[in-house]
Amino acid sequence: MKKILSILLLPVLALPARAEPVTEIHPRKDFCQAMLQGGAFNRYLEKTCGFKKGVSAKASRIISSECRGVFDKRRTSVLEKEAVDDGIMRFKRYGKADFCKANRQGYLDAGEVLDKISRARK
Repeated sequence: MKKILSILLLPVLALPARAEPVTEIHPRKDFCQAMLQGGAFNRYLEKTCGFKKGVSAKASRIISSECRGVFDKRRTSVLEKEAVDDGIMRFKRYGKADFCKANRQGYLDAGEVLDKISRARK
């Protein structure tokens, strides 16, 4: 019985040796980065496509209450610029009509998610 058990455990004991290196997990930092970039991109959509559901304002309210002090002003600007630059690149590639059409549902979905986040944090 001991031999069978040791044979069965051998592959299990070897698993930790194959695991990926441990990396730091920063859930608040990741959340705030997603909020900053999502807010900036949605502000760009509102300006460029005329979307009017206030998604960027919802993101800004969450950012101001949950992300104060996570990034300095310089890092905040860099993150927001990355999101907007990506939007500009896609806008130029697809044209206004296709770009706005392709992003409309995502914009609406983001608004719903932000509403849920706001309700959960109250």
